[in-house]
Amino acid sequence: MDISQQHTFEDLLNATREGIFQLDTQGYFSYVNRAFSHIVGLPIHDIIGHSGEELFIPIPLQAMEHAASAHSMEVSINTPNGTHHFEYTLSPIYTNDGTVKAFVGVLHDIEKRKQSEQQLNSFFNLASHELRTPLAAIKGNVQLALRQVRRLRKLDAPESDVFANKIEGMLTHAERQIEVEARMVGDMLDVSRIQNNRLEIYPHPCNLVEVVNSTIENERQANATRNIHLMLPQQETLTVDADAERIEQVLGNYLSNALKYASPELPITLSVETIEQQVRVSVQDEGPGLTSEEQQHVWDRFYQTPDRTVLNGQSTGLGLGLYLSKILIERQHGSVGVASEKGNGSTFWFTLPLVHGNAI
Repeated sequence: MDISQQHTFEDLLNATREGIFQLDTQGYFSYVNRAFSHIVGLPIHDIIGHSGEELFIPIPLQAMEHAASAHSMEVSINTPNGTHHFEYTLSPIYTNDGTVKAFVGVLHDIEKRKQSEQQLNSFFNLASHELRTPLAAIKGNVQLALRQVRRLRKLDAPESDVFANKIEGMLTHAERQIEVEARMVGDMLDVSRIQNNRLEIYPHPCNLVEVVNSTIENERQANATRNIHLMLPQQETLTVDADAERIEQVLGNYLSNALKYASPELPITLSVETIEQQVRVSVQDEGPGLTSEEQQHVWDRFYQTPDRTVLNGQSTGLGLGLYLSKILIERQHGSVGVASEKGNGSTFWFTLPLVHGNAI
């Protein structure tokens, strides 16, 4: 490359808004463009010859020496306008014999994206707390009314039975809808906690069979007309090191989806089986099923399966249940998955490691 070509190339690099830089193998800057200089608020001559560590930019060069592709990382940099969020992409440059001779990187401004994420988190917090208070009040009043109606039913007057039956039916339906709404609010709070690294899980040895039985009992009471089968192994005790409430939450999400989209006359089957040193819990429905593309996205946050009809009167939800289920299970050293075919139902499952000592 002659001098004129080199100047043209440098002019191109300096014309971009992205911060472009080059590091030697020791992590010292050997080149930066004007945008990089502007981003960090230092003149170019004060950057060249200094390391990323000196500029408070964490750059894992040792890991990059063995990387086959580019490495990306988010960083916060103190700029003249305050702390700013960036994402840099770093790639190694090799000699002909495969030795790393330098690193080249690009610094992207992601401040607007981070601000949007912060606004979204703020919305979740605000919406969750604003909704939780009236929900608690409504639920308390509905439960009080139900107790009064059940007392009224004990009276001998024949008309009281008709009146009590009507009121009890309406209040029971209202209570069920409040539980659905409360679950959505809880999901929103959990998403906010995940985004802020504050999600709390309290694992302890518990019998998964008891957790499953408790969840099924609650779902059968809430959906008395639905046919929910339970298939358990011979073992009465399957000990896992897990947060029982969080496992109930995951099971509730799986069952809620199955009940929501499968025809009311079709059965839902929850099964528990042991596979080597793991226990697998599955919820199978005979609903519309999922395409292979839908299966790839079903665990994504806010994902709603297109053209899906709710068959049992519940809302479609927020698209958070399966997203949360995946995180809750994986943070307890388990895994999740789905087996499905369009038009032939779906089976959502999760596995957890058994505590040593369980007989398989």
